[in-house]
Amino acid sequence: MFNLLTYIGNGNPVPYYHQIASSIQIIQGGATVGDVTDIQSWNDENFLQIQETAGTPALELLVNFENVESIRRIVIVPLYDGDDNHNFVAELRDYDAANYKRLTQIKHSLDRLHFFIDLPVDDDPYIDENKNAQVRLCHVTSGNVVHDFKLFYIALVR
Repeated sequence: MFNLLTYIGNGNPVPYYHQIASSIQIIQGGATVGDVTDIQSWNDENFLQIQETAGTPALELLVNFENVESIRRIVIVPLYDGDDNHNFVAELRDYDAANYKRLTQIKHSLDRLHFFIDLPVDDDPYIDENKNAQVRLCHVTSGNVVHDFKLFYIALVR
C-alpha cells in the first residue's frame, strides 16, 4: 500500500512514494491504544500508543511492510513521553546478518519528532526474499509504567 506525499525540498515540490505499514506486532508493552491503521496517514491526529512495562525490554514493537521494492529513506514520527536517561531506539531488520541495524535513538519529548533516515544505496540486506521489511522500535532497558510511546506515522520511502 502506498501514500503519495509531497516533500518540499529547495522550494520545489517533489513526489515520493511512501510505503505504509501492513501490520504491527507488539512483542512487549503494556496498555495499548490504536492499531496499524492509526500510523498509516501523514499529519493526521491518529496514533498508536503503547505503555512501557517495568521489565527489560520495557517496550518492543515490530512494524512490518509487504511488497517492498526498495528502501531509500525511512520516515518515523514518534512522541516518547518518558525519561532522558532511557534508551529507546529505531532499528531496521538486516535479513543477511540476522539482526537489526540501529537507525536512530528516540529521545524523550513532549512534541512530535520527525525522523527522515536515509539508507545506503544497497538496500538488499533489509528486504527479504518475499519482499518484506521490518522496523523495530524498542526501549532496550527496564522501563517505567507511567511512560508512553506514541507513533503517529512510519513509512518506507522509495
